[in-house]
Amino acid sequence: MPSARKAGVPPEVLQEWEADFRQKKADQQKAGGKKLPSGSVQYTYNNVTYTAKYVGKNRAVNFPEAAYEAKVEGARSRKGEQQKIKLSEAEQLLQQYRYEDAKMLSEYLGQQIEVEHGIPVSKGGFSNDPNNLGLATKETNLTKSDKLGGSEYNRALDEHKYLSNLANELRSERGAIKFRRSAVTGMAAAGIAALGPLGTAVSAAETAGRKEIADITGNPVDRVQQYISGASLAADAASYAPPLTVPATIVSTGLDAINVGIDTTRGFINLFTRR
Repeated sequence: MPSARKAGVPPEVLQEWEADFRQKKADQQKAGGKKLPSGSVQYTYNNVTYTAKYVGKNRAVNFPEAAYEAKVEGARSRKGEQQKIKLSEAEQLLQQYRYEDAKMLSEYLGQQIEVEHGIPVSKGGFSNDPNNLGLATKETNLTKSDKLGGSEYNRALDEHKYLSNLANELRSERGAIKFRRSAVTGMAAAGIAALGPLGTAVSAAETAGRKEIADITGNPVDRVQQYISGASLAADAASYAPPLTVPATIVSTGLDAINVGIDTTRGFINLFTRR
């Protein structure tokens, strides 16, 4: 949830706002009023307006962005387990990424990573709001439960920061690997047509690239493709001996075609599984 604290509003300013808000609430109770006048508990810093509100059983004061709070209150259709708000396309994408990150991290870390709600749905948080979705281990999520403060809540916040950073690093690494795979696929395709020293140079570059990918991913298919590329390079070298020129060239071309076929198949699989 966008808030003054996350936006970097200075602590002394927040303390001043909180004191003013609590005083207004105390005056309201003394006067017997049910609700403060609209806009009386809104505060502005750097041209951004925030609305003061109590949060949790300990009645801590939070300052969400007024625009966000208006969107939330306006979109609230009911109180219950599946409270939702209407999301923009960008927000839908962020929500999707959060669940994809949980799946990716679960596979990478070998333990279940879950998407949890910073503000529990049972206490007014929205189940689909990307600003309210965090990453946590199953144990931390169970321990935090519907708490809005305390050590378990803070542990969940710290864990989310760590896991989010790790997910970003993994996404960057996988993006680089995807680029390398595209490059070596192009080399394999070029190797089918290239002959002589040029073909050997292309095969050598492809083999080096596939070894680098296999070393990073540890994927057995990547390793097999490295060996296929290495065999193609060996066939290229053998083709310089006159008796072996034709058969070695056929073998090298066939091995390059096999790698291109594997790359193409993996591309289709990734397209449909979004792995």
